[in-house]
Amino acid sequence: MKRTAFSLLLALAALTAWWATAPQPVEADGFEWISDYQEGLKKARAENKPIFLEFR
Repeated sequence: MKRTAFSLLLALAALTAWWATAPQPVEADGFEWISDYQEGLKKARAENKPIFLEFR
């Protein structure tokens, strides 16, 4: 029983951490920063605009 409760608590913590770090578009100085590559590429193609990639 303790092991099951601990596993459920751990899964909930992992899900919460994932939810909190999901990529969100950010508007800064007139530019929209999209941290999801596929989403940004799709939007750039739809608007016929170039993309800027930053690798960290």
